[in-house]
Amino acid sequence: MQTRGPSFAQRGVALITVLLILSVMVVVATNMTSRLQMELMRTQGQVMSQRAYWYGHAAEAFVKMTLKNTLNDDDVVSLSQAWATSGMSFPLDGGTISGEIKDRQGCFNLNALDEANKPDGARPRIATQFQALLESLEVEGYYAEQITDSMRDWLDADSVSVSSQGAEDSFYEGRGVPHLTANGPMVDVSEFRAIQGVSQGVYKKLAPYLCAIPQREWLLNVNTVAADQPQVFQALFTPLLSQDGAQSLLDERPQNGWSSKDDFFAASALSGLQISDEIKAQVDVSSQFFELVGVAEFDETQVALNALFQASKKEVKTLRRQYGGVQ
Repeated sequence: MQTRGPSFAQRGVALITVLLILSVMVVVATNMTSRLQMELMRTQGQVMSQRAYWYGHAAEAFVKMTLKNTLNDDDVVSLSQAWATSGMSFPLDGGTISGEIKDRQGCFNLNALDEANKPDGARPRIATQFQALLESLEVEGYYAEQITDSMRDWLDADSVSVSSQGAEDSFYEGRGVPHLTANGPMVDVSEFRAIQGVSQGVYKKLAPYLCAIPQREWLLNVNTVAADQPQVFQALFTPLLSQDGAQSLLDERPQNGWSSKDDFFAASALSGLQISDEIKAQVDVSSQFFELVGVAEFDETQVALNALFQASKKEVKTLRRQYGGVQ
């Protein structure tokens, strides 16, 4: 009978060694390929980030030029001017930039709610106006009061609730994700979602009417209030003006806007109303805060562009900018 000699065993060991070496090479090659793909994706991401950055700067430069020309040509800011053109789109090499410029003084400034109670303990008028805005947008009265006072607590520098409906650090520390109040102004309207009582549904309903600009007063440009948002005027004049009266006031607005505050208060929709000096001080026909909301599209990629500007006849400054993915 024939038996297997040493040479056969040696060939088996050699084969196993070759297979082991081949397996190691395959693993190394796979890892190298994966790392190469990751590096390519990382490089592609960096390139897209840089392109978005420079496209964003190009869009900002255009906005600054548009706003400066507007303010140099007219003392009044209205929705009939070039900056307010909707659906603007500009071709790029391999893509487009589209978006719009929004006046951030044609809405309710959340940071204006950082105002203490009056010496007699009464709420400031700005709180009454904000609660009126919420109620006009069908937020139930209890929750409207709760959101208003919680908003004031979020902004003020102390840790004492302005009322039993407010919420300070002790409330937010007990939530699922503990956190503290800001004790300072909001930078973006999205922060409003963190306030006690503001559900996702309430936020979506209110966000179009709100803004967060770096000043502690509500100075409303009556020429740039959206035509479908009479609730802003209703809140401003609460309780003097109904929603129908506010809509009539918007319908009465001249195409190029009111040329002065006196012209605005002479509107027939306001005839006979006893308007206080406090309300009159909240009205303007010009603006200095504007926001770019746009999207850059290139190489089948979309990048959101967002920037806040402070504009005057002398200069237009970028106060903040955000670039990110589009949801």
